[in-house]
Amino acid sequence: MKTKLPVHFDPVHFAKAEYEFNGSIPLTQFKVLSNEILPSDESVQVEVRFHSVGRRKYPAMAGRLKTTFTLECQRCMEPMAFDVNTEFAICFIETDAQEDELPEGYEAYISSEDMFVFNDLIEEELLLQVPLIPKHEECENPYFDN
Repeated sequence: MKTKLPVHFDPVHFAKAEYEFNGSIPLTQFKVLSNEILPSDESVQVEVRFHSVGRRKYPAMAGRLKTTFTLECQRCMEPMAFDVNTEFAICFIETDAQEDELPEGYEAYISSEDMFVFNDLIEEELLLQVPLIPKHEECENPYFDN
């Protein structure tokens, strides 16, 4: 297992080599995500492995992301911690037609590109974890009944 996360990667090459990575990325490295969460010193812990799936051996990437977002509660407007502990599985394909061939549980990433920016894919997975309306389970705001 490699501890240094890649900057760029070729999914076909990485899947054939069955690379595994483990490391962390400061949340401040994600420009789009930074617009959705409050500033913090948190990092996301990343575990990822590349492999091939399906009859045609499509390149795939599966892993786990663990972090804590600081969000603004939409009830009381105070900061709140939001824990993220999620697994993902992505399969890299070139056409919509290939999506039907993917094993269950794999998300299709349709692209004809040969190289990808690692942090961009991690950021996309993190963005999916941001709640639409963040709120504490119970707020101290006297204007709201819980």
